[in-house]
Amino acid sequence: MRMILSGLQWMIFMIAGAIAAPIAIADLYYLTPVETAGLIQSTMITLGIAGFLQGLIGHKLPIHEGPAGLWWSIFTIYASLVGVLYTSHIVALQALCGEMIISGVLFILLSLFKLMDKIARLFTPTVTFIYLLLLVGVGLMFIPSSATIHLSPIVVAILNNGLICGSLLAIILEHGLIGKARHGIKHSH
Repeated sequence: MRMILSGLQWMIFMIAGAIAAPIAIADLYYLTPVETAGLIQSTMITLGIAGFLQGLIGHKLPIHEGPAGLWWSIFTIYASLVGVLYTSHIVALQALCGEMIISGVLFILLSLFKLMDKIARLFTPTVTFIYLLLLVGVGLMFIPSSATIHLSPIVVAILNNGLICGSLLAIILEHGLIGKARHGIKHSH
């Protein structure tokens, strides 16, 4: 009985989290009730597929595969850029969709080539903090609105991902140099 109640509690938590994110995002982007319902339905279907695949071929752990808090902040930042970087809320959402597709393809490729463990070792708490700081605080400042106002959302998504990948490369290079110094490897001058 205890397992059933724990499972029910976890299911309610997962559903509440999966519904709250689309409602908040729909409000930020002034979606209609029909569009909001569609967003909630799409989120629930995607979470169901992700949960099924994780149980079938994934890690098989009871982990909530739902919208993450970090994504809420990114959607909020993009909503605040309407009128500055994007001409409308729809254009901002299209840019986000393009970036998520590119990120998903990149993640799948990294997983297929078994590179996730190697990359995960690079992300110490300090590196993760710097990456998130660059992503949210600095990354968006380098693209002036006058340079992107007439570009398609996919081009803006590629530019933003280029900034993120450049920041990531800088962190990896820095981490590699720090790793060499820790192991007593000296640079010759």
